[in-house]
Amino acid sequence: MKAEAVRRRALVTGATGFVGRHAVQQLLAQGWEVVGVSRRPQIAAAGLSWARLDPLQQPQGWLPLLAEVRPSHVLHSAWDTTRGSYWTSFDNVRWLGASAALLEAARAAGVQRVVGVGTGAEYEDGHEWSDEFSTPLRPVSPYGQAKAACSLLFASAETAFPQGTAWGRVFFPYGPGDHPEKLLPYLARQLKAGQTAQLSSGEQVRDLLHVRDIGAALAALLDSPVRGAVNVASGEGVVLRQVAEQLADIVGRRELLQFGARNALATEGLRWVASVERLRNELGWRPAVSLQAGLREMAADA
Repeated sequence: MKAEAVRRRALVTGATGFVGRHAVQQLLAQGWEVVGVSRRPQIAAAGLSWARLDPLQQPQGWLPLLAEVRPSHVLHSAWDTTRGSYWTSFDNVRWLGASAALLEAARAAGVQRVVGVGTGAEYEDGHEWSDEFSTPLRPVSPYGQAKAACSLLFASAETAFPQGTAWGRVFFPYGPGDHPEKLLPYLARQLKAGQTAQLSSGEQVRDLLHVRDIGAALAALLDSPVRGAVNVASGEGVVLRQVAEQLADIVGRRELLQFGARNALATEGLRWVASVERLRNELGWRPAVSLQAGLREMAADA
């Protein structure tokens, strides 16, 4: 790693994750120098280097790492996303502590701007729109609670950084590379194999956004003067039953859908749809991948 400061050098935590790696790709495409943080560093590429750190085991490691890398910006997307456990895991509390340690180390290291990655699940369920200014933060899961608490940490640290802090509340990412047991990969795999797909009633309304678009939005947020919480979403609510039917029609196997075969989790909530006024008007960003195009990609990659 170079020792001298670079005006646009981003340290990205969670750089190998589903969302983080797409943010890295977008930053590289825009000419940033990127240092990815991982417990298992990857192969370096033009403009991209890696640093090894396990934030939960080595929270004191942030400061020496930042002192060596000397980034101008930090994008914090690392968190526990272990399928089947992250929604209720105690590691959410540990990640909250690791995130607080990162903020303190970034301040001490002279970082200009820090952006964190949150979730739409921070909001109270059931509102027509989840708005950054008026919708209560009343999450129903330990995951959402820890993320909401972390967003408040970022807000409280805003004045500690010359270019402030921001918090991207990501709503329901999907796309290639997603965990195979999540809804859309599971559906695509079952349908293409000619096997039944067991689903809940599908009445839930969600705001889906392709992961490449999420990476692009987070890169834009990092490179902007916008401060505070910003919803990263499409702004369009879709009924999951209809999404499943669209995907089944693309594959040509709607008869394999079995709605009502599973119970929805109590922590899932019925409606989470974002207001995207800040994203569109202040950040000037709109998604590039339509839901239909994204579903076709999911079907092709299954």
